[in-house]
Amino acid sequence: MPTHSCVSQRANGAAILLTAMVLSGGTASHAFAEELVAPKAQLPLRAQPPGTFFQGKGAQIGEARPNERYRILDRKTVPTIVGAEQWLRVQSATDPNKSGWIYGGSATEPTVIPLR
Repeated sequence: MPTHSCVSQRANGAAILLTAMVLSGGTASHAFAEELVAPKAQLPLRAQPPGTFFQGKGAQIGEARPNERYRILDRKTVPTIVGAEQWLRVQSATDPNKSGWIYGGSATEPTVIPLR
């Protein structure tokens, strides 16, 4: 059984890791599990997602192709008149310079396929 000081050191280490992740823009889920997806069809890769239903989407900066794998870096839910849109900030698993936001669809009709 670990001593109190061992438990305390582990807790401090976890707190430091989470603090570093928050400061670098990451989340706790990214430290423990990498989510990989592939688009079901070619999707525009955008500079940013819409802030709300009435705001325009970010400029198209590339394309996400179905034959490529992407890491999910962040998620954003955008409310719409008929429900909510899921937007995913992704990075190519093979080209770290290829990143941006893609439309992830809705809960009932996703535009990406989970991999692994």
